[in-house]
Amino acid sequence: MTAAPALHVLRGEELDDLPMPDDPDLESIAIEAAENDDTPSSGSWRNRTPAERVAAVDAAATFRRNLATREAELSRPLTLDEQRLLEEIDRVRQEREHGPGIYELPEDRGLAQLSELGTVEYVEDLVRPGRIVVVAAEEGTGKSYAISGELGIRLASAGGSFAGTWPVVAQGPVLVLSEMHQDDDYLRESQILEALELTRDDLVGRYWRLPLFTAAADQPALLADAWLAWITAWLRTRGALLLIVDTATGASQVDPWGKDIQGVYRRLRTILADYPALAIVLIVHLKKPQGSGERRLSDVLGEWGRWCDVVLLLEHDGPRTKLSTRKRIRRERRIVATKAGGLLVDPVDLDEATGSKVPADAVLAAIAGDPGVSYAKLAAAIGVGKATATRYVKALGDQVDAVATGPRGEIRLFVTASPPHTASRADDAVSDAVATTDGIADRLTASPLYIGEAVSDAVVRSDGAVADDPVSTPWCSDYRGHYQAHRDLEAEPWCATCIEAVL
Repeated sequence: MTAAPALHVLRGEELDDLPMPDDPDLESIAIEAAENDDTPSSGSWRNRTPAERVAAVDAAATFRRNLATREAELSRPLTLDEQRLLEEIDRVRQEREHGPGIYELPEDRGLAQLSELGTVEYVEDLVRPGRIVVVAAEEGTGKSYAISGELGIRLASAGGSFAGTWPVVAQGPVLVLSEMHQDDDYLRESQILEALELTRDDLVGRYWRLPLFTAAADQPALLADAWLAWITAWLRTRGALLLIVDTATGASQVDPWGKDIQGVYRRLRTILADYPALAIVLIVHLKKPQGSGERRLSDVLGEWGRWCDVVLLLEHDGPRTKLSTRKRIRRERRIVATKAGGLLVDPVDLDEATGSKVPADAVLAAIAGDPGVSYAKLAAAIGVGKATATRYVKALGDQVDAVATGPRGEIRLFVTASPPHTASRADDAVSDAVATTDGIADRLTASPLYIGEAVSDAVVRSDGAVADDPVSTPWCSDYRGHYQAHRDLEAEPWCATCIEAVL
């Protein structure tokens, strides 16, 4: 680009206002102008004196030289500084013509800095400013109690930990868009306030509600651009920290797939760009369960879980609710909490519980309290599944004896009194166990080789204690002959005949 148009721009001139003569013969122009000038003050060229003619020609020649110099200046290439200045002027003109921010300029990440809110959290590892959290819930999980109720009121006033797991580390005003009747919301809030030992006065100026379906007049709230701009200004004025939308499906009324749902998220991101201190929680539904497996992100309805920052899954578990976190968090959590008084309490970390849900001492006490207990009865006694009970017993090692009894070799458990004088270890029994073919599910029996070894090793007196002298205390060498006696004693590893022989 040459300097001609650029310098006109820098000087504030318009190209149409510049004198641009077409005829280079300036002397002819001067003579013709004088001949055609009929004003009394200026005589014709013929009436001018020779000196006046020479002066006019010289003036025309000077103008021609100046014009040539100017044309040379305008036709030269721009310097680097002039080019940069021209680009800046062009950017300003674009903003004046099209409005500010129509096109966002790329950011130089080498100069990037963490924002003032970069390390701020409202609920630890769950709710952060400028982020969108999607809570996807099954029916019956108490999602409104948990999110609009407990989470919202804790962040607004109560503090503490949400579901006993996620600490609330900041407090501020909260707005809830609710699709429920206002009286139902009132009763739910009252129950939660009572559980948190608060009163309704604690919510004044900090916990707000709008009816979801009429908040934006006759439009879905998350699609009404004018209302969204208004509510963003309202939230900013009050310093609100959290907007809860219960439910986002009702607030948008769009197909949860494709461009419609993307349009909803684009509007939500605009809100957060205008008010970065705000966090948004959207409540949606999970798909109908397919089987009994663990819930996944793909179970979130439509694309609600795709464009957000954090997903919290709520699953129904009778009187309890299972909560799982996914996506942009430091640590994925899986807990189960009990529903009580409108709150989620007594959380159990499912990831930690897989190692030792029931203490070893409790398992050992259950076996000691019921000598000869089976795996199935032990599982029922300590409140776990049979496979889990088997794993716990195996972990006890030499502290438990596992004895095969009955025609099928069913395993019975005893607390070890004297390991060298007792039956084989529990972990050996479990490893030697084989599945039966009698159609009873999950039954574990020992191999035939193990049965003989376990019975021959078992040395037990009539009171259930292990004999001090294994040589002088006989074991049942005629199981088939004493079958009825074994049945009467519930298939214990000794029988009345053998007991009478030593008593």
